[in-house]
Amino acid sequence: MDGILPSIAAAGLAVYVVATMLGLGLSSGRTGLAAALTDGRTTRLAMAGAIAAPVGAWAVGSGVGLDAPLLVGLLLLGAAAGPPALGALGRRLGDGDGLPAGQTVALTAVGVVATVLLLTGPVALDVRASDVLLPLAAGVVLPLVGGVVARSRDEKGVARLLPSLERVSLAALAVGGGLALLLTLPTILRAVGTGGVLALVLFGAVCIGAGALVGAGKPGLGLTLTVVTLQRNLPVAALLAITTFRSEPTVLAMVLGGVVLLRVLQIPFAAAATTPGAGGGTTTPSEVGAATRGHAPQVAGS
Repeated sequence: MDGILPSIAAAGLAVYVVATMLGLGLSSGRTGLAAALTDGRTTRLAMAGAIAAPVGAWAVGSGVGLDAPLLVGLLLLGAAAGPPALGALGRRLGDGDGLPAGQTVALTAVGVVATVLLLTGPVALDVRASDVLLPLAAGVVLPLVGGVVARSRDEKGVARLLPSLERVSLAALAVGGGLALLLTLPTILRAVGTGGVLALVLFGAVCIGAGALVGAGKPGLGLTLTVVTLQRNLPVAALLAITTFRSEPTVLAMVLGGVVLLRVLQIPFAAAATTPGAGGGTTTPSEVGAATRGHAPQVAGS
C-alpha cells in the first residue's frame, strides 16, 4: 500500500502489534509462562491452533487453487495462533481474556515458529527466512520477552502501566485496523469471486473440526478449543502483511477479511460454550479462552 492513508494505517497496525505483544508479556511474567508450559491444556491448544490450523490452511489453499497473495493471507491466518488481544482491549472487542496470559504467550511463540516454517518451507513463495524472521523478532519476540522480564522485576509498576498500554492498543487498532479495512474493502469484495471467501469458510471448518477433535473426550473442552482455534493472532498476521508483503495489498485484505469472517463463525460456539449444560456442564470464561465473556488477567499488586 502506498500513499498517506495507507502509511497511517500501516503505522497504526504496527503500534497495535508492538503494544499488544508488550502487554501480553507484561501480563504473563516468568511465573505465568512456566505454569502454561506445564499445563496439559496448553498442549491441546497448540495442537489445534498452531499445528492443525496451519496444515489445514495450506491444504485448503492448495486445494482451492488460490492465487499467491490470497494463499499467503490464508497461510498467515493459519499459522498465527492465539487470541488477537488482551485485557481491556480484548473485552472491548468482545473477546474477554479468559486464556491465562502465559498460555497466550506460549501459543504466540508456537505460532511464530509455525509462520516461519510454513512461509519458507512447503509453500513455493519467493520469501527469504530473514524477511519473515526480522519483522517477527522486532515486533513480536522482543516486546514479548521485554514484557515478561519487566513483569518479573516490577509487578506493581506493570499494574499501573497495563491500563495505559491497553488504551494505546485500542486506539492504534481503531485507527490502523479501521483504516486498513476501509482501504482494502474493494479488494476483499473482489476476492468473493476468486475462491478467497470459499477458502476462508473451509479454513473455518478445519478450525472447528480441529478444536472438536482435540477436545474430544473431555466435557466442554471441544467447544473451548473450537472457540480459541477460530481466533487467529491478528498482531502476528497483520505485522507480516504490512512489512514482508506490503507490496501485495491483497494479503492484508485476506487477513482482515478472514479475521472478520472467522469471528462470525465463532459466535454460535462461544454462545454454546457459556450455556449451562453445554458439553456436559457450564464452561466458564477462563475455560473458553479469549473468545467469550471473561475477566482481565490479574496482575499482582493491582
